[in-house]
Amino acid sequence: MFGSAGGPFGAPPQPANPFGAQDGLCVDMCSPSERELHIRVDELSVFEKCFPDQPGQERNLIIKRFQRSSADHKLDIPSEVRPPGVLRATQLYIEQAIMDLDKAGPDPRFNPPRVPEMIELYNFCWDRCRMIRKDFVLQNYRGAGGRVNPIVLDVHERIARYHILSEHELCEVPSFVAQQNMEQLGQTLKSLNELYDESRKLSNPAYLSPFEAEFRAYFILSPVAIELERTIGYSTIPNAVFCHPSGQHFIYPAGGSVLLTSFQDAHDQAFLRGHDAAISCMAMSASGRVLASGERGRRADVLVWDYGTQRLVFRLSEHDVGIAALAFSDDERLLCSIGSPEDGRLYVWDLATGNICATHQKLSAIVTAVAFGGMARDVKRRDTRCYQFATCGHRLLQLWVLDPLTGELTPSKIEQGVVRDYTCLQFSPDRETLVAGSTSGDFAVVHVKTKRLIKSVPACSCGINTIASFASGVLVGGGDGSVLYFTNEYVDASVAALDAPIAGLSLNAAQTEAVVGTQSGSLFLVKLTLSQRALPARLLSANHAGAVVQVAYAAGVSDRFATVARDCTLRVWDASDYSAVTTCVVSDAGLPTSLQFSLDVLLSGWTDGCIRSHSSETGALVWSIDNAHTGGVTAVVLSHNERFIVSAGVGGEVRVWDIRKRDMVSHLKEHSMAVTSLALFKDDLHVISCSRDRSILCWDLRNERRLTSHIQRMGGINTVALSANQRLVLSAGQEKRISYWDLRIDAPVHVIQKAHEEEATCIAVAHNLEVFATGGNDRVVKLWDFHSGALLVDGIGHSGNVRGLAFSPDDRQLVSVGDDGCVFVWNVYTA
Repeated sequence: MFGSAGGPFGAPPQPANPFGAQDGLCVDMCSPSERELHIRVDELSVFEKCFPDQPGQERNLIIKRFQRSSADHKLDIPSEVRPPGVLRATQLYIEQAIMDLDKAGPDPRFNPPRVPEMIELYNFCWDRCRMIRKDFVLQNYRGAGGRVNPIVLDVHERIARYHILSEHELCEVPSFVAQQNMEQLGQTLKSLNELYDESRKLSNPAYLSPFEAEFRAYFILSPVAIELERTIGYSTIPNAVFCHPSGQHFIYPAGGSVLLTSFQDAHDQAFLRGHDAAISCMAMSASGRVLASGERGRRADVLVWDYGTQRLVFRLSEHDVGIAALAFSDDERLLCSIGSPEDGRLYVWDLATGNICATHQKLSAIVTAVAFGGMARDVKRRDTRCYQFATCGHRLLQLWVLDPLTGELTPSKIEQGVVRDYTCLQFSPDRETLVAGSTSGDFAVVHVKTKRLIKSVPACSCGINTIASFASGVLVGGGDGSVLYFTNEYVDASVAALDAPIAGLSLNAAQTEAVVGTQSGSLFLVKLTLSQRALPARLLSANHAGAVVQVAYAAGVSDRFATVARDCTLRVWDASDYSAVTTCVVSDAGLPTSLQFSLDVLLSGWTDGCIRSHSSETGALVWSIDNAHTGGVTAVVLSHNERFIVSAGVGGEVRVWDIRKRDMVSHLKEHSMAVTSLALFKDDLHVISCSRDRSILCWDLRNERRLTSHIQRMGGINTVALSANQRLVLSAGQEKRISYWDLRIDAPVHVIQKAHEEEATCIAVAHNLEVFATGGNDRVVKLWDFHSGALLVDGIGHSGNVRGLAFSPDDRQLVSVGDDGCVFVWNVYTA
């Protein structure tokens, strides 16, 4: 389309490339192979289709969409990569032919013709511009020692301007995700800053941009930004683990997000965010082209996602009280959603329009799962125009037939000789039989034509939680932690014993492996084979299976951090690949409340009143202090010399413990309610405590006396932190505001009003940057300028209350944890 990479897009002579990066050879906006693939599978955006009066022009309108590299899909192939000239032409085409289509009147490519919405145009441009920047990186046009070209500067400046304008124009559009826009703007400005540095090294005026000062100013005006790098978390809801047919990602929920995690690269993870509450169920279409997720709580929505673009397609808002189950039809034209028992409704949605195709307003029993089984067949077993699907639940196994033209739903109960509570079901590949797992540990095999039970097959103890029927047999996930491989004759041939009850499983496209999730938060890859009794299993990802209450770094160590959660586990994580290098499991205890991490030990406080010390290398319990606080420990802090611990309790007391002897050496009591947080000065002689009694006290540990007392007018205090220079104390709590305290002055020296919509729960101060972070019950992580108190950025992602925050010692990452069971690792970018 655009000719060779030189010609009209020529630039000043490029210096020799000392980095060995390959130059792109693709001369069109999209390579021929990718272009033909999208046409063949009908994946074109409406903005890539030809106008009715210009038929046959699609190939000239298709723009390369954002992709990630994987083992079987490499991006750095020269014929697939566009050189700088073509990338600039692509960017100009997007600006001139796409961005302003909402001002050009009705677009005849829509059916019926209508004016495109600004958010539709933004979503398209956001994705395509992201891939433009990716193609530059693949050719080492990246700054920071890479290549540079005036075209690269120009295109990045245009993309940055588009993100800035989008923030202004779309800020009030409900479906606009400002966090994602700001992330892309931050990355673009960071790249520009580095490209400007490289261009100046060349001492060639042709490589300098006249807009350098403007964009450097934008970068400086946003001195610190955060970008979500990784989510560690897995919501162990039933049947919500998927192996994508492409083999690139395994997909699962974490709190209110859907995660797409690469099998090969721990840093390659995509986030689908749009829910207001925790996800309750998920489904993936047969080809993996679309995903669906439902949520808990009132006003629960079903969200439909496009896997390729990773964008929201539909928000379906008919259910009132939670979603229990979802399923796509085999041809991906329909989606069935079933509400929670309180909702009790069934909807079938048309995925072409997002409209309701059929509905059943009052289900007669609790439904736990739904599955489509192709088309209903006539007496000669020929497909009809009607769809069939099945539901199961409390003493229920039922087939449904749907006429898509009339919207008529016809249910038929399946005759059973026994009464069972069913948890999961799936049709066989030929759609002639249906298998359904029960809480009794057996699975039923049903003949679809006669709607009768053929046989009941015993499988495991503690019930069957998930089941898959495929060409070689049936795979069953049990409540006893077993994954059982049954042959087509229903003979138990092989088994894998995993660490906890199975929550979900999904086969790969070749049906040789399965991704399996367990209720302990682990995700495994199980190899399916009949040649040996034990099925090999490899751990893909370890996660907490309960609310995460605290996070901590060891002093001076940025490549590891520790967390503790209400599943009664403590974990040490390797920040290079986010694997759990140490796991401590605590049994016969209360719930954890606090955590400290050093190179040698993990110190934790618990609601049973105990302080425990585990080895940070082996996870073994080293020692414990029983009955450290009656009613429970609320906070612990380790001294900088690692000789003593300061702890606090529900009764309002602050205590000091000698680590070597585990003896209490000091007892300080003035708070009238539970102490919520402690902050120890670097001199190890003074400690700050705060309480729900609205007071902040400073203690002299050597002389065992209170030095200062400050009272907040209203609301308990949840957290305190010391400034980096130890001159100010920050506090936050029920008042939803952040207060700066100088201990020599009675009143706060500065207050940030309405810092959070709900009460603030935690504060972390950066070590060398002039910023601090807060989290709260509004589920938002906020980054603040320390001196001005200005809000720098909101970190959106948590679907539960934020419970803990910690900056890495090098300030390059911020970790947040919350009640949604997730650990969020944020990259911190600075000017």
